[in-house]
Amino acid sequence: MNNKIDQIKKQFNGFKDKILLFFCISNIFKGDDALGNYMFEKLREGRYLKKINAENSPSHNAGKINRISHDIVIIIDCVNDGKNPGDIILRSFGHVHNSPMDTHSGLLPQIVRSFKNKKNWYILGIQPCSLKGFQSISPVVKRTADKLLQYINKEFGG
Repeated sequence: MNNKIDQIKKQFNGFKDKILLFFCISNIFKGDDALGNYMFEKLREGRYLKKINAENSPSHNAGKINRISHDIVIIIDCVNDGKNPGDIILRSFGHVHNSPMDTHSGLLPQIVRSFKNKKNWYILGIQPCSLKGFQSISPVVKRTADKLLQYINKEFGG
């Protein structure tokens, strides 16, 4: 776990003194897909951290992105990337642009394409353990999310 967090810390070093807007996507009824909502509730807004809870309707909430001052957009979602459950994925959106890795029927590429500046868009995800209906977040995904939250809130939150 620490190795995964250390990799994220290195990548996030380039975000220092930038305003990060976390766009949290989730489906609270599908196990680990509730990740976005879980993280939204625990992210602490501050000078360098803003957040939007898009829940299960990212396309309906995308317009809010333009109303909040930011330098970087980080989409938080559960992602299928063929890794081990609980593994963290952080990629610039250009690297996931044509990938079916999001768990929301490919909506993310459509949303991002609607914005002019896609350069500073990232996806931060955790490989799910289970997407079965009416289950809570799995312990492995929750542990990873809590470690991420601890780091993000300490470095960027209020």
